[in-house]
Amino acid sequence: MENDKTMEGKRLHVRYPLSQRVTFELSAPLTLQEQQPEETAGDTQNVSEGGLCLITERPLEESQIIKIKLPIPNVIATTPTLAEVRWVKRQLIRHLSPPAQPSPRQQAAVRQAITGQRGDHYLVGLRFLF
Repeated sequence: MENDKTMEGKRLHVRYPLSQRVTFELSAPLTLQEQQPEETAGDTQNVSEGGLCLITERPLEESQIIKIKLPIPNVIATTPTLAEVRWVKRQLIRHLSPPAQPSPRQQAAVRQAITGQRGDHYLVGLRFLF
């Protein structure tokens, strides 16, 4: 994630591959006219001490704050945390079978295509706020 980099372009935090279904909701409405936030699901691609990369069908906006619920391994529970959207990249799912040496991004795209999720998806870089 962008915030994980030093001035020389090297990462401060190591990224670890993580394919996990998570739920999140957009930040609370700023006016009374807006409806309460709805819960949406996405898949993690990788995680670091500073944040994670999320794959979602919903476009998010840079600087947007979301509440993400991270599953706790081996327990039927989630930990809610706030995260800031640092970057968003649109990605079209095209592959139905993996190439000979698929990258982690291609593996995630193939997994989603096989499960029936097709069309535009978004890679979202999130920075944990606490």
